Amino acid sequence: MAPRIYICFTCLRDRALLPPHYEALQRATGGVPVYYVFDKAEALLANVPAGAHKITSDFPRKGNLLGLACHLGMLQTMRQLAQRHGEACAVKIDSDVAVLSDSFLDTLGLEHDMVGVAPAREYYCKGTCYGMTQELIGKVIHYLTHGYQDRSDRLEDSTISMVAAIVSDAHKVCIHNAIAPDNQTALYSAFHSLFRQEPALIHRVSGFIDCGDPVYTSAYPDATAAKAEAMQFVLQQTMSKAQS
Repeated sequence: MAPRIYICFTCLRDRALLPPHYEALQRATGGVPVYYVFDKAEALLANVPAGAHKITSDFPRKGNLLGLACHLGMLQTMRQLAQRHGEACAVKIDSDVAVLSDSFLDTLGLEHDMVGVAPAREYYCKGTCYGMTQELIGKVIHYLTHGYQDRSDRLEDSTISMVAAIVSDAHKVCIHNAIAPDNQTALYSAFHSLFRQEPALIHRVSGFIDCGDPVYTSAYPDATAAKAEAMQFVLQQTMSKAQS
């Protein structure tokens, strides 16, 4: 298994998510380095969980990691942070994602230069969680700087995955289906109210749960509060499973 680090491009609005986010990562990975990257306008006010690293960035984000300047800034940050750890691969992860296991990334840096998960029939790794080697990050940066013609404000995950597929051998980019076709294992799931009715469903997920759009968000004036409650629920269920 190639070494890897986790990088989260987060913001003050989501600071309540970072403790459960970090705890889930530590449980799942056994203590890999975790970096939380804040915009410079927010970094002074930001705190991160003990043991994690806080990084300040100055590239424009356009709210939701949009546009070429943002994508280049993210990739350059990912490469620089990975270089601190030798040949480590960089795994980009959202702050509202609870990782249950990162075994789906085990081929990263070995058989594949990019590994991620997407719902069926999609052609790019979901931005919720994907990993890249330093070499591929460099190739994508070069293409975006010198050969990329589309200057529209595309989302980061679709742009980076698309360019990764262009600049690498086709078999080097691995996009897992959310449901593994060989054994129907759920690698990725979005948290919703059904988990509260049948919490054992959480244990059918072998990758991660995206807590970004829980169905019950409408009951909360603050969507972040709903996300934080969903992440805490996932942690509680996985803790009780481990103790049983």
